[in-house]
Amino acid sequence: MLRYWHSLSLQWKSALMLGLGLALLFGLFALIATQTLAQSTDAALQERLAHARMSARTVDDLIRHSRHQLESASLMPALRGGTLQEQTAAMHSAIHIIGSFNILRLLDAQGEVIWEEDSTLGENPMAQGDLSGREDVARVLATGETALAHVP
Repeated sequence: MLRYWHSLSLQWKSALMLGLGLALLFGLFALIATQTLAQSTDAALQERLAHARMSARTVDDLIRHSRHQLESASLMPALRGGTLQEQTAAMHSAIHIIGSFNILRLLDAQGEVIWEEDSTLGENPMAQGDLSGREDVARVLATGETALAHVP
């Protein structure tokens, strides 16, 4: 190999050295570019993960807040033992206090809708429906307690 090198002219030696240098330089730049791209991708994924975690925390806080609002509203004396008119008035004021929900429904002891108010459409005195067949409603009805819950 060394004999072959000595037999080459200066022009060929320079061309080979230049080609080898360029190949080494391009290889080095390709390695650096690959590592930079991997770091950039990792940083973007970490940022997305941080945003997803922040969004999840915000949703969790909203759900906790809404649940607290419902629990507080369920302690209203009118809902615990008042007449239908008192319960309706309490729920009417509650929907404006509890801004997290679109619709509030008041069910009787058998699970039938006796009052409903939509936050955008207002009170619906014609609301009807038997929700006692739903598992979540039946579970609450079995306790005999007044409760507020999310019933879509």
